[in-house]
Amino acid sequence: MPPSIEDYCNCRTVAGTYENQVLYRMCAEHVGHDDPYISSGKIISIGRIYAASPERGAGRAPANGYTVPKAIAEQLKTGELNDKIQEIGFNERTCDDEVLTKVVNTHTFLVGEIVKAISKWREDNEYGDKPAPRRHASFASKYLHFHRPNAFPIMDSLAKTGLRCAGRSKTFRDYKKFCEEFIGYTNERPEGWTPRSVDSYLVERGRFHDETKEKNVCKKCEFTLTRKELVSP
Repeated sequence: MPPSIEDYCNCRTVAGTYENQVLYRMCAEHVGHDDPYISSGKIISIGRIYAASPERGAGRAPANGYTVPKAIAEQLKTGELNDKIQEIGFNERTCDDEVLTKVVNTHTFLVGEIVKAISKWREDNEYGDKPAPRRHASFASKYLHFHRPNAFPIMDSLAKTGLRCAGRSKTFRDYKKFCEEFIGYTNERPEGWTPRSVDSYLVERGRFHDETKEKNVCKKCEFTLTRKELVSP
């Protein structure tokens, strides 16, 4: 049985850091997007704590306070994201093919809504001559993770590096590919793993890989490939 919503909100060993507990509680108490005041707060908190703010590359916010998080929050008021999140049960995991399809579709939808919101924000603030908005796929995975942590793996550069270091894949074309490799990796884990524990391990492995490569050879990669052993998260 995967961790419950109470586990993520209250158990340190499941949630990890205290700020994670705060974010899980925030999204558990306000899972919907009907109130832009609350939604923009969730967007700001997750984006800035996880260094993936959709404000990046958008342009300077005007003095009237019309910010990118507020623009995205307004875009999400339609309720379609709410419906997609609610279609995924809290206890469902990505390793089920049907759940994976819902996860990828929800992530794709959110990425599209972010692009629409930032494009409109740029037009309203005369930033239309800038390059097209970033897709913010990493932010979308992090944002959705805190609403359904058992279903949405967090995708970022360190987690990708950790998977590469473990020999899972050299390239990640999109979130679907990342999820498939994440699932493959978790299937090699001991019993009792949680999405958060695997994510934490991959991030640490990715950081180790980046910091300890000698002559383009990571010692942890070498250990894994030669000894056929995997370190438990």
